[in-house]
Amino acid sequence: MAVFGLTDEQSDAQVCNNAVAAATEMRQRLASYNQRLASESQVTLENGIGIHFGDVVAGCIGSSERVEYTVMGSTVNMAARIEGQCKKEGVAPLLFSKEVAEHVAGSRQLGAFGLKGLAQPVDLFTTD
Repeated sequence: MAVFGLTDEQSDAQVCNNAVAAATEMRQRLASYNQRLASESQVTLENGIGIHFGDVVAGCIGSSERVEYTVMGSTVNMAARIEGQCKKEGVAPLLFSKEVAEHVAGSRQLGAFGLKGLAQPVDLFTTD
């Protein structure tokens, strides 16, 4: 999990564009790494990335023996549900919500998808 915009004074558009740019670079680096693995006759790797934008609760959680910084809330849950759609055959490995797409030039709508735990389908987007 990666979180953008918690401490920086960035606009919503900057936060969304930074998240999509990081995801795009991750996908490019994975493709390069997979080329190397394939050339060595090793098994390649796949990943999916789901991005959503909204408010979260951020802070430390745990005990005096083990403290962890994390984020929680419906925004985090939605990002996880979006990422789950990447596992379906024929769906893009990088997906994001309308809330992100509104700030990212070149977003392409893939359609409305039913996400686990939600009554209404959610429009999902990707980049080319």
